[in-house]
Amino acid sequence: MIEPLRPLSIGELLDRTFSLYRQNFKLFIGVSVLGPAALLCSQMALAAVGVGSATHSAGVIQNQVSIIATVSAGMIFYLLGHSISMAASVRAVAAVYLGKAIQIGEAYASVKGHVLRVLGVVLSVMLIAGLGSGLIIGLGALIMFIAISGGRGIAGQTGSVVGGIFGTVALIALILVAIGFAVRYAFSVQACVVEDLTVGASLKRSAVLAKNARKRVVTVFAVCMVIIYVVAFLFAALSQFVPAGTSMFARQLLTQITGLISGVLGAPLMTIAMSLVYYDERVRKEAFDLQLLMESLDEAKPADTSSVASSLG
Repeated sequence: MIEPLRPLSIGELLDRTFSLYRQNFKLFIGVSVLGPAALLCSQMALAAVGVGSATHSAGVIQNQVSIIATVSAGMIFYLLGHSISMAASVRAVAAVYLGKAIQIGEAYASVKGHVLRVLGVVLSVMLIAGLGSGLIIGLGALIMFIAISGGRGIAGQTGSVVGGIFGTVALIALILVAIGFAVRYAFSVQACVVEDLTVGASLKRSAVLAKNARKRVVTVFAVCMVIIYVVAFLFAALSQFVPAGTSMFARQLLTQITGLISGVLGAPLMTIAMSLVYYDERVRKEAFDLQLLMESLDEAKPADTSSVASSLG
């Protein structure tokens, strides 16, 4: 492996994330391109349907059916591409982090036969974490609204202020609960790919590893998201510099292409970071570093024995 595994601080996790990305830039770009490319294809197909609907009056219902069908097919295509790309990226991170050589093609080939399982994990996390967190935050917003309205009805402006304070505190508390709930599934794909687990087992495994790791996960995730959004914003700004008279479709195409570039550049960062936190939690909770050390010693024993025998002979 590149460096001995040990528990890392948040700063060390981020530093190692950036180092691995920089040192293996071509590898991570190669294994991450499929997801953003699938999204681009879906968006272009939808844009083409929209243009066709605008230029050919084939009937409102037919146009709506075409758009719905395109959106559905595009979503499936994107999720499939995203799942393959994410699984290959996790494989690449695992190999590089543990000091093993891997090529882009090998990373993609290593997930053959596991794509549907990874897709199941991705969909499960989207539904459980996304929907669950959304409901919790929605409950907080409802409590805030009721507190403000009820306070105004009881004590006028003063009651409205008091209710607003109470509602804000409740909303913030429930947002933190929602974040903690979502963090439980931060390592689901890593568990599925690295440990070859089923969908349900991957979700449970992630919950075990994420226990007491909320601060590290949220901080690393937040830093990576800020960087990804900054990159996306810069490329989006560049896409606005187009010659006057450029058609709407050409403008949309340029926007999608710049989005593809920013997506390809940003996607590996999050996967690398979460994979490193995943390994860090295994080191902290399961002495994963000692497991690897024992395995390396077991592999070295036959070679050592033969070398001793040859020297004695």
